[in-house]
Amino acid sequence: MVYDIVIVGAGSIGSSAAYHLSQEHPDLTVALIGPGEPAIKDYSRDTFGCHYDEGRITRVSSPFHVEQVLALRSTEQYGKLEKLSDMKIYSEVGFLLYGDDNPSSLLQERVQSFVSSTDDFCKANKIQSHKVTTRTELKDRFPYLESPSEAVTGRFVLEKSGYISIRNLVRATQHVAKASGVDRIEEVATRVSRNVSGTQYEVLLESGETVEGKKVILSCGSFSNFKDLLPRKLDIKLCSHTVMKFELSEEDIKMLEGCPSYVVYAFSDDDYYIYGLPPILYPNGKTYLKIGHTVNPSFQLTKVFTDQTQVQDWYCKTTDDTVISFLKSRFRKIFPGVKPLSEESDFCVMAMTKSGRQYLGFCEPDLFIATGGNGKSAKMALELGKIAARCTVKGEWDYDLPSDSFKIHYVDNNN
Repeated sequence: MVYDIVIVGAGSIGSSAAYHLSQEHPDLTVALIGPGEPAIKDYSRDTFGCHYDEGRITRVSSPFHVEQVLALRSTEQYGKLEKLSDMKIYSEVGFLLYGDDNPSSLLQERVQSFVSSTDDFCKANKIQSHKVTTRTELKDRFPYLESPSEAVTGRFVLEKSGYISIRNLVRATQHVAKASGVDRIEEVATRVSRNVSGTQYEVLLESGETVEGKKVILSCGSFSNFKDLLPRKLDIKLCSHTVMKFELSEEDIKMLEGCPSYVVYAFSDDDYYIYGLPPILYPNGKTYLKIGHTVNPSFQLTKVFTDQTQVQDWYCKTTDDTVISFLKSRFRKIFPGVKPLSEESDFCVMAMTKSGRQYLGFCEPDLFIATGGNGKSAKMALELGKIAARCTVKGEWDYDLPSDSFKIHYVDNNN
């Protein structure tokens, strides 16, 4: 069988593309290729995803208009997907951004820009939000949060913001796609190439089987440059990322009721931030408060990987004392009253693009790339998948945001 479209990469963007194709083009034959989530950390496999978790922040707060638009459009689709899949995806708990308003702070200009752009976007789209300008205002609304100073620059967005279960987003999009006729192939692709006549693509699987398709969407995140998937290597940096999960007691869960997702630019003299999510119940029956750190290759604790073995080792890692110590110290400053029952760490790898935005576009006439999450694609994944689906079907850019916003950069610099 020759599929109309083969999607290589079954993470949040690839699965969203399969979902949109199944709903908007049910007449097309589609295959979605990629391994499923492992039950445990499996050192025998070399391909992983960033969606093995229950919580990802979703927010329209951003210094960048393109991200705001994509996040809003994704948020507006969760209700329909939840009904079709009967899975809970989105929790609208709001999003809080705040930081030190001290004029001598290195962070002030960045925080104010973040707040200003959020304010403008919320007003334009009639999204309810409030300014936070003092420590007293912060503590009145969120008594469990601490501020680095009396002067605060911040904004609390009540609507179109909160968190999603990224695991359920992937499951739901795949469930609906499969129910609508998409073939799900749970294998690792090792090569994507044109056939001898050049009329279609052949996707070689680890098992030795070949899947044929007229067109291909490649959405492999940090693994895009590995194996033999692309004719040209993408200009991406593969960066380590560590998160901490703090198990909460019933008493602390009650105290943290109403906690939003948040980003805090504070508690240091450098351009780093801490992000976090509210209490979330995990499959093991425990409720965790999760925090992470700056997503940036220049962050002093970030490691940059150059080969697949390094990436594999990081995903299967069990500890990283330096980053864990950093996160624990920030957690104690932000939530001084919380007394965790236990602590856990998780590790993933983020594909950071040269532009800081996702790469979306054609590498060849029938090979569309949708990758390079930059640590912030979860909140936009549904809409990014829609862009990939629409453009691939039409064979050209087919979206109301300019293609240059997602320009692909290659290692060979011939862009």
